Amino acid sequence: MSWSAAPGSDVLVSGDQEASHRNRSWLLVGIAVALVATLVGGVAYGVNRLSGGGAQPEDALPSGAVAFAKLDLDPSAGQKIDAIRFLRKFPSLRSHISEDSDLRKQFFDQVADQVGWTGINFDRDVKPWLGQRVGVAAYAPHKSTLDPSSQPDVVVALQVTDHDAAVEGLTRLVDSASGSGPSPGFVVGDDYALLAQNPADAQRAGRAASERGTLGEDKTFASDLAGLDSGVAAFWLDGKALGTALPMVAAGAGSSVAQSGRTTYVLRFDGPDVLELVGKVTGASSLPTQLGELQGMDTLPSSTVAAFGLADGRKVVGPAFDSLRKNVDKTAGRGAFDQSLAQLEAQYGIQLPADLETLLGSNFVAALDRTGLGQGQIAVAARVQTDGTRALAILDRLTAALPVPIAYRKLPDGYVIGSDQRATGRLAGGGSLGSNARFTNAVPDLKGSSVAMYVDLAALVDAFAPSGQRADLAPLDTVGMTAVTAGRGSGTFRLRLVTK
Repeated sequence: MSWSAAPGSDVLVSGDQEASHRNRSWLLVGIAVALVATLVGGVAYGVNRLSGGGAQPEDALPSGAVAFAKLDLDPSAGQKIDAIRFLRKFPSLRSHISEDSDLRKQFFDQVADQVGWTGINFDRDVKPWLGQRVGVAAYAPHKSTLDPSSQPDVVVALQVTDHDAAVEGLTRLVDSASGSGPSPGFVVGDDYALLAQNPADAQRAGRAASERGTLGEDKTFASDLAGLDSGVAAFWLDGKALGTALPMVAAGAGSSVAQSGRTTYVLRFDGPDVLELVGKVTGASSLPTQLGELQGMDTLPSSTVAAFGLADGRKVVGPAFDSLRKNVDKTAGRGAFDQSLAQLEAQYGIQLPADLETLLGSNFVAALDRTGLGQGQIAVAARVQTDGTRALAILDRLTAALPVPIAYRKLPDGYVIGSDQRATGRLAGGGSLGSNARFTNAVPDLKGSSVAMYVDLAALVDAFAPSGQRADLAPLDTVGMTAVTAGRGSGTFRLRLVTK
């Protein structure tokens, strides 16, 4: 692919100039990133498939990215209707969303004054060349700026429908933007423009895509995105590559799973009432072996307003402690984690991680009950399948060292623990939460899952929402999450927001 640069930007700049250019990265790169975040955050239309016809952003971006996100604003009729109906349930969005809305213009109008585009007319200067797809990729800094505290090089792929008009239009946008210092750079190809923090980076990205291949041609990347559901946006992260190229950025991410494996997410509408995030994790060294199937969440009391379940929690503890030890020792020094662990064991008379493995057992379900919720009373309890005799001995030592208002008792297959005797009795007696259609709609794939979560948002809104926010919160019904670990560092998950 050949690329056309902005007029007068065909000379690579020096390292000092590059650093200066980065001060203006918010102009176009930041705007494009904000565009993705804004639309994914709740003002996005649906699309039929992110892998639909035509060139995709990853087909223009160079290979070697450590993170990538993309959005398509060219929806099929069915998904568009679902998205509009979903979003129009919220009063604050209703006035901004209609069947003929052009989200490109809406966003342009929101940022034009802040960026200094007061003299730019969207219909005349932008609409004729701006496409419907946008992608953002992060890369390790090129060698001239490589150091432990470096930030990633960011490249944006913006779909264009008219090459010459795009060159002219982007030049006008850059020249019109307010602020001091050098401007961001871009190169324009047949279907996409690549935008970067400065002209040198933009030209470098264009050459890399042409000479070394594109992100879409990367077999690992393509494999990770394959097989996921259709949706409105996608996000991909190679945590291991991020940790190698940008250790400080990776450390800030916090998640050991994200730092060790690759994660892929798709945001999608499942009809007009459900917005869900589905995804998978691949090659995460911190994920345990395959976990069993969660039991008992559907037999929680029908008065449950929030629930969490974990199968084989005892298998999670060891890998979690190993990951914590590595992270703590890296920042606080070798042996720091084990030293802190020894202090906890001496203070509370417990053995870690063994006692925690016993307390989590082979099946753990917890529930928050609606009883007294509106009056600020918290009734919460958990039911665990494990060695009940050993678990109660551990709890006796804990409560003796740290008196807390909890109740617990042994069950034939484990123990039950809660905020008081009524809460433990209610949970021990079981219930029929699984017969509630709102519950099953929030966690439709509960069977076979290893981890699950459920929240009755409507009940929480009734109990806690300020009167001034109730209108916007009223459409919310439930939230559900399910996850499966398949072994060898892989797993899948689904998070669903259901509206009335």
